Amino acid sequence: MKFVLIFFAVFNVVFLIILIQFWSHFSTKTKKIIAFFCLGLFPVFWGIGVAQQNLKETTAVGFCNNCHIMEPYVESLKFNYENSLDVPLASIHYQNNWVSQKVACYECHTRYTMFGTFQAKLTGLKHLWKNYFTQPPEKLELYKPFSPMECLRCHGTSKKFLTEIKHNKDSDLITALKQEKRTCLEEGCHEVAHILKDKKDF
Repeated sequence: MKFVLIFFAVFNVVFLIILIQFWSHFSTKTKKIIAFFCLGLFPVFWGIGVAQQNLKETTAVGFCNNCHIMEPYVESLKFNYENSLDVPLASIHYQNNWVSQKVACYECHTRYTMFGTFQAKLTGLKHLWKNYFTQPPEKLELYKPFSPMECLRCHGTSKKFLTEIKHNKDSDLITALKQEKRTCLEEGCHEVAHILKDKKDF
């Protein structure tokens, strides 16, 4: 997609240069049609394509890793949990391909509602503002508590999840999770999300 956008941008510039050379030979009507497509319609569609491409690229794990403060979190995806007493959710999901490794951060930290993606981008702008124009916090914290709906989106209909003994000890657990009255990250459950250089991040 990126190369297609570059190609059409270059093509449009070259086309305009050629048109300028022969502009005087065109009738007024033809000039208006050319101007409409080259200076009006094309930039709009090209701009939409660029915006979509940029949105796609910002979902990549590598994009998150561009900020120094996020590097420990991206590195934690590769944490060797097999030799640890704690099993961080980020590591086990990433290393077992339970989420796409290319967009792992985005898949778990984006609310899947009608405006989830848009809200995620606004949140991302807050991150950029704090990182470049203010003093970044020593410890990152979510703006809102992590919603269990992000987990249930994948696990909610899973047979393994629904038949897990621990999940059925409390008959109201699944309902409480769906109503967001409880969370998968609470103490005694999956309380470790990331392990950052020998310390847990809950």
